[in-house]
Amino acid sequence: MPVFFWPLLAGGVGYVGGLFTQQTLSRALKVLVWGWVALFLIKQSGVLK
Repeated sequence: MPVFFWPLLAGGVGYVGGLFTQQTLSRALKVLVWGWVALFLIKQSGVLK
């Protein structure tokens, strides 16, 4: 994954979150995406096999 992918992903999440008027849905979406990103990074670092 290129380094510039992560800021683009963060910007995309912010944009999609802005499209939703319900703040709880936006917050849940952000938590879900960041949880997925964290899990992906942990797997890439080799902590989880």
